[in-house]
Amino acid sequence: MLDFVVKDERLTIIKVYATWCKTCKAFDLRFRKLATQEGDKYDKQGNMVEPGRVRFAEIDYNQNEELCQLLGAEQLPYILAYKGASGKMDDFQAGPSHFKRVIDLVDQYAGTAKEAAILAEEGQVLVPDLESVST
Repeated sequence: MLDFVVKDERLTIIKVYATWCKTCKAFDLRFRKLATQEGDKYDKQGNMVEPGRVRFAEIDYNQNEELCQLLGAEQLPYILAYKGASGKMDDFQAGPSHFKRVIDLVDQYAGTAKEAAILAEEGQVLVPDLESVST
């Protein structure tokens, strides 16, 4: 996971979820909408055509229980926010009623679209939108 986070200086928001979690499913609709609006854009072949302001990823608690516990993600869904080499910016349990906090993270820590384009030109935007992060 560390490689994924430090690979890019843009804000990275990671959602920890479980397939059995009803709150996670409700939260997921808003999370995916935000990822579509703010994340990288890809063509049908999976090639990035436009970098977003934010990178999004998911960790399935069921498949990465030990990692999730090390990250403190024991109440789901759980959000982790990192900004490249600066490290962790925030982490919190986030149900659908607290989704505004995720939006606030984007507004506070995401660079402008121009900054994202510069990073893409430098080859720093390499990971697909909503990539599953595993150990």
